Parts: sequence; C-alpha cells; structure tokens
Amino acid sequence: MTPSTARKRGLIHRYYVSRALLEGRKGECGSHPRVAADQIETLVTDALKARSAGNDADGDARAILQSVQRIIAQEGNLRVEM
Repeated sequence: MTPSTARKRGLIHRYYVSRALLEGRKGECGSHPRVAADQIETLVTDALKARSAGNDADGDARAILQSVQRIIAQEGNLRVEM
C-alpha cells in the first residue's frame, strides 16, 4: 500500500491505497483498496511497542514508524518490514 492524501471540505485526509489499484489492477486489490492512515499506523505502532517492551517502548509513534520500510496488508494480517 502507498500513502496518499485527499482534501475534502478543507480537511486533509491521509490514507493508504493498494498498489494494485494504483496500477489499474482492480481485481487484485482485495476487499479494502483504501485504508485510513491512522488505523494502519495505530495497529503498527501498538504492535511494535509491545514487541520492544523493555527496549524503547516509550518511543513516540512517529519515530517508530520511521523505522518501518514496508507494510503489507492482507486479509486478517499485517506484515511489517523494518
């Protein structure tokens, strides 16, 4: 998924969009071709904080997300590559 934004009524909404959808392959993009950025980022930061409990669990969300290289969203599963 690739980060993107949309502007509606003066507000900027951040979300992630399926790479397949961007490339015109709608049949391959799955059931959720777009996902709100805050939903994905909350899941990832919570999981990474839990995994690194004791190391640097108090790190802020932005710093934690900077170490993420790729997130692959699949049905019932998020794969995070560091």
